[in-house]
Parts: sequence; C-alpha cells; structure tokens
Amino acid sequence: MNLDTLRARFGPAVGASVVFRGETSLTVDREAVVALCECLRDEEALAFDFLADLCGVDRHPADPRFEVVYHLYSVRHGHRLRLRVPVGEAGLGRIINVVGRPVDGLGEIVTDKKLPVHDEHQRPYVADFINNALLFNEDCLLARPGKVIITEGVTDCLALMQLGLPTVSPVTVRIRAADWERLIPKLRGV
Repeated sequence: MNLDTLRARFGPAVGASVVFRGETSLTVDREAVVALCECLRDEEALAFDFLADLCGVDRHPADPRFEVVYHLYSVRHGHRLRLRVPVGEAGLGRIINVVGRPVDGLGEIVTDKKLPVHDEHQRPYVADFINNALLFNEDCLLARPGKVIITEGVTDCLALMQLGLPTVSPVTVRIRAADWERLIPKLRGV
C-alpha cells in the first residue's frame, strides 16, 4: 500500500503513519475522512471494501482528547488499514451510553420523536413487522415473575433488563389501549 499516493492526493489532511506488527495506522483530518474512505474503497489497488470495526478512544488528558478509529480491510487484497481521526471535545455531540442515557453531565436528552411503526397508507416504507403487535421483552412473562416493571420505552426496559429485573415495554413510548387488552391477561398470576 503506497501512502505517498494518498498524501499527494489529500495533502496535509493525511498525517502521521505508524506501522506496527505489519499493520498501518494513519492519522487523518476529520474533514477529509469521508473523501479518503471513498478513495480507499474505490481505488482498485487499495479496495478497502470492509469496515471491520469502528470505535472511539478517550486519550485523556491529551488534546485533542478523543479519536474515532476506523479498522478497514480489503477482502480482495487481504490488507488492513487503521484510520485514526482526532476529534476535540468541541466537535462532539452528546455522549450517551449503550441504552441512550446521557453520561456527559449535560442533563437529560428531551425529544418528542417517536419510533414510527408500519402503516400501509402513511408509512409504507417502515417494515410491516414493526407494528407494536408485541411488547418488548414480553416473553419474560412466561416465567411468571412475582413482579414485573412496565416501562415507557425500550431504552428504560433495556436498562432494567441489564439489572436482571422482569420488564416489558411497548416499542414506542406509550402503551395503547390495545396493548393493555393483550397485556392484562398475561399479567394474571404475576
């Protein structure tokens, strides 16, 4: 892989490179990463056609503190490339954990957006199996737990499931009357 070609094409946007144990890491400016990735994918000699991993690195107390790291692989040529993209704190949006709860100390994220469900006339582009016919984690009721927690939204349900608590939730943030009609008989004996 010829990094000089990339440097000639992208100039100072392609920074330092390190080769360790046969794998190349390349530092890339944030503004150039999309164009560079397209080049890496489309150039026949490179053909990086598989994003093997995408992760973030917190390099506290370094400045810039964060890096987005792309692990690329060429199935055709069998070579790997790691792109390191430095990102300062000012370039970040909100920082959330795996279940969507903010961990950046800036308070809750308030939104009125709801997950669209299939509607043949209004939202035919949403897959027909996304229809709120089942409650999320509804199968936990088969174990007849002594108590069950009903949440308003999948995110809260996931967080409680991680704690080992029997929890169900509608796919959206509101339980409909039809959901209660199906849910109440399943709650008998709980």
